[in-house]
Amino acid sequence: MLRVIALCLVAILVLSAPFTARADGGGRADRGTGVIVIIGQGGEYLVPPGSGGSSSSARRVCTFAGKEIACQNAFGTWLQGYQMWCRKADPQPPKTDPIWRGHEDEEGAVYSCVRPEGGMVPDSGMTFLTWLPAGADQPAPDPEAMAWQIMASINLQPIDPVTIPKPLEVDPDALGIVGMPLWMWPAKESPNTTGPISARATDRGYTVSLTARLHSIQWDLGDGSKPVVCKRWKKFNPRTMDRLTPVVCGSQLGFEREGEYTSTFTSRWIVDWQGVGASGSFEFPRVTTRTLRIGEVQVLATTTKNR
Repeated sequence: MLRVIALCLVAILVLSAPFTARADGGGRADRGTGVIVIIGQGGEYLVPPGSGGSSSSARRVCTFAGKEIACQNAFGTWLQGYQMWCRKADPQPPKTDPIWRGHEDEEGAVYSCVRPEGGMVPDSGMTFLTWLPAGADQPAPDPEAMAWQIMASINLQPIDPVTIPKPLEVDPDALGIVGMPLWMWPAKESPNTTGPISARATDRGYTVSLTARLHSIQWDLGDGSKPVVCKRWKKFNPRTMDRLTPVVCGSQLGFEREGEYTSTFTSRWIVDWQGVGASGSFEFPRVTTRTLRIGEVQVLATTTKNR
């Protein structure tokens, strides 16, 4: 039943998503319900309400030359991407008017616009007519939703953990020993796996940029112990290291009991975004699992007689 509900939710979000311009790999956001769908090369992800962190600005902020400006006044609605107030001309000029030149067959309309005084253009403070594409006068897009959409294009990946002992996914015959140190490091370090990575997107002239940084990797051993949080790591070298070498990322004491353990590795990304007069951050975890088999070594002391 829960699976059916989840699939229906995905279908509803896909149909109601406000973004028509998709990021590389795809991405949609429904800020009305607070649920976000990200579609990337790694699959489709539902981001439930509250899991994406919080913005530093919940209200709409309009800016000009680095200063806050009225989003609505007698001249019309402030178009952040165009840096001017506009309202649709009523009536619309005939299509024979030169103002339409080159746009007669495109979706859009003629607007009466005013740029703020103090700008670097000669018509600052003057009313003029201009053609704008369809949707140009709509409210600015939600910058945080745009940031989530960008996440689909950068395709952050969970790490491919190398462990000592080796996981069964790599070597089905691998066997670790109770009480022996555990080591971990990423098999490959790249912007998509260990960061940092930056990206940006534009919607109707509004631009949002973000930078994602890997804050830490959390290693849940799977034995009920407290997870290990790694902000740095080091490759184990059996030629120069032994069981007494301080573990950089892992556990010095290892597992206490024999058995097979499903270890979970969570890459905790922190994403900082800014644009459309706002800024904020949210977390984006990526998870992978590995199975470790641990055995116990029994020492048996015997005596022998000389023959």
